[in-house]
Amino acid sequence: FERTREQLARIAGPNVEIELVGDHIAYLETVDDVTRDLAWSLALAAVLILITLAVSFRSWRLGLASVVPNLLPLAVSASGLALTGGHVDVSTLTALTLSLGIATDDTIHVLARWERTRESCATAVLAARAAILGALPALTMTTLTLTAAFGQLLTSAIPTIRDFGLLAGITLVVAFVADAVLLPSILVVLDAPRRRGKG
Repeated sequence: FERTREQLARIAGPNVEIELVGDHIAYLETVDDVTRDLAWSLALAAVLILITLAVSFRSWRLGLASVVPNLLPLAVSASGLALTGGHVDVSTLTALTLSLGIATDDTIHVLARWERTRESCATAVLAARAAILGALPALTMTTLTLTAAFGQLLTSAIPTIRDFGLLAGITLVVAFVADAVLLPSILVVLDAPRRRGKG
């Protein structure tokens, strides 16, 4: 809108005032404001989730471990959106926000299993393996069910609904891979200083 106003002002000259009016303009400007608010809310939610996990598990290491599996899916989806020429709008930001919550749920499953298995396992590698094997059925079922549910949105004739379904599905699959593959490795790496401190 600002670029359009600037171009119109250059065409009209200094003594002519031009204003964009109409219901459609008002609607688009409202959507733009909502999109900006959602983007800030998404960023704030990501930070609060990481802090909450660190406090809940009483460990800054576990809070730090949750960063990659929770933010990587958002980064991959946002990058894909940019590379394909997609637009950030209400539907895509809503999909990312929703997917962040589900990715966090997967992360909590793994972290909770890790907490239960770490003290009883001889090594961090064994604990990570036990944690992921214990959490894998729940992670798999959640990902398959929700990806299938979002996948049916791809049949919609409305582009924004298709974008919502595609972005949510991709984010959930990347979140599953991050929690199942990356998170156990991160937990093993971050466990080393803790064990040395106890030794």
